[in-house]
Amino acid sequence: MKFLRTSLCIMIASMLSTGWDLRAEQGVNDRIALTLSGPDCAAHREQITKRLYQIPGVKRVDMDLVEGHVLIDRVRDQRTIDDFKAIVNEVIPPGSRCLAEFIEGCISVGPMASDPSP
Repeated sequence: MKFLRTSLCIMIASMLSTGWDLRAEQGVNDRIALTLSGPDCAAHREQITKRLYQIPGVKRVDMDLVEGHVLIDRVRDQRTIDDFKAIVNEVIPPGSRCLAEFIEGCISVGPMASDPSP
């Protein structure tokens, strides 16, 4: 399991650093990556995406780039990773076998290198 998680983190970091340019989305300066685990997650994709787009500052939600993940491009604001995790988990009905989590160190969620702000 640890090997799979490490391999997945390397794959995500590689894809994001080479093939998914945030600069194409004007004003985006932060990316959050959450894992979605559980057999019921696919059934909630549409509701999760719809809810995330309702959050001010969210510019792009991608649940297709990396299987089992939701990638959120946003303008940095006061919401934390835990806030986004809670929002996604609130969309999932009680009793459903799906959980959104953040894996520390798996992917950089800091500002882009081209962002001059502190």
